[in-house]
Amino acid sequence: MTVTVWLRPIESHWTPVGTEARQGVWAENLTVTNDRRGPLSAAFDLRRDPAGIWPDLAAYTPVEVEVNGIVVFGGRLKETPGRDAEHALSVQCEGLQASLDDDMYERLYVHTDLSLWKDARSVPTANLAAYTTKWTVETAGAIVIRSTGAVAFARGGVTLDLGPSTQARRVVIEWEKSASWAGTASCYLNTDNAPLGGAGTGGTISTLSDTSVAGTYAQTLTACRYLTIFCDADTAQADTAFFRVKAVRVFGQAAYENLNESALKASTVITDALTFTPLLHPDRGRITASSFNIPSLAPGEPKTPREIVDTVNAYHDWTFQIDAAGRPIFAPRSTAPTVKIGSWSSAEVEDASSNSGEDIYTDVIVTAQTPAGDPLRVRRTNAATSARLGFTRTKQLAVASPLPADAIAAAQIADVWLAAHTATPFKGTVKLTGTTAVQDITTGAPVAPEQLLLLTDQLLHFDDRVDPDTGALGRDGRITQVTYTPATGEATIAIDNTRGDLDALLARLAVTTSQ
Repeated sequence: MTVTVWLRPIESHWTPVGTEARQGVWAENLTVTNDRRGPLSAAFDLRRDPAGIWPDLAAYTPVEVEVNGIVVFGGRLKETPGRDAEHALSVQCEGLQASLDDDMYERLYVHTDLSLWKDARSVPTANLAAYTTKWTVETAGAIVIRSTGAVAFARGGVTLDLGPSTQARRVVIEWEKSASWAGTASCYLNTDNAPLGGAGTGGTISTLSDTSVAGTYAQTLTACRYLTIFCDADTAQADTAFFRVKAVRVFGQAAYENLNESALKASTVITDALTFTPLLHPDRGRITASSFNIPSLAPGEPKTPREIVDTVNAYHDWTFQIDAAGRPIFAPRSTAPTVKIGSWSSAEVEDASSNSGEDIYTDVIVTAQTPAGDPLRVRRTNAATSARLGFTRTKQLAVASPLPADAIAAAQIADVWLAAHTATPFKGTVKLTGTTAVQDITTGAPVAPEQLLLLTDQLLHFDDRVDPDTGALGRDGRITQVTYTPATGEATIAIDNTRGDLDALLARLAVTTSQ
């Protein structure tokens, strides 16, 4: 077995440890760990003076670990604490996935939260001679601008502040109104980079005195931070007149909208997030184009690329990884195993969740509110699981953020969650040594332990286990983490298909659960 640790000091080239900085001093006690996100950590000892200055061991120096000609870990130095008594340095490395946590950014993709629109009179620069008490403004659920016997030219409206780092470039407004408007009255959209600036662009949402009682208004905008929707009239209005905004979709780019709806894809967001990870490989060829339109994504504060990726992946539960070369991967999770072990193997298996039904459900109910404040409830059933169990077991997911009234997003969340909770969970550890403990599922060829580092988030087949759901011989478990020690040739594999990671993703969407 050939194991090489490569370092690339600043403004230098890749160099094997032990060939230049201090010849003959090789990495000892090496361990490498990869998880579902790719290379996670590596650690090794160097017999060097802890008090010395070693330019090749500066913080964030790129590191690669190569075993038998295959790079199984890519990352960077994190720290090198010394041990004077042993005249050694303990070199700690973090995988390239750590780049996902380096930077933070703020981006407007699709904003739909009506609760963040505020009465225009609450804006410090509001002209209270124009925005008068002759109007009431409601922002609980739908936005309602209501006359209380409004006098001529008095205004009533709401303003949205998107924040200093975000700007709108497209808006779609769904509205309805009462029939009791008199004279010349209209509802307007004003956009600007100053609150209630008055000089901004905008347009007429509706001429209120016409016969239309509902409609949709869409406009491409000059980039702006503030949007104001207000009613104005040339004549006094009856106190029964009102204008109701049922939904507003504000887009950071016009490309995120199609036919007045969100056309934002997770793959688009992930590609954008990766522009803030310059240390990763520029290849985006392994990011699979997703098809689901994300209804809303407007964090409202700076987030790391990892947080944004996890948020949009909650709608898919796909594999997202940074491989050993720093290339990002976003693709549907594998459904067929790639490697196998069995009674012929020297592997030691510990099953930590034998015959547990805790995570099996036949039905899920997603409850939420629409942007207009109307209740939304969607129930989905897995008929195959229901037939197998012979009874109904239901989980409720209460989504705190508003979801579109068409229930498509609610159904997507339900289907993704239910697909992850239809089988008895398989959770435990596998310890193996040697090159014959694991075989390729197709060819039967032996798979070396170090190669398992590259198979995280893939399925491992157990030939000698009985599937508790079907009674068939053979069972699959998902590889969530692999730790490999070259000195002993031992690999420890963590198996977990309870999908606890999906619950973490759903937490990004402010989902609470109850049975």
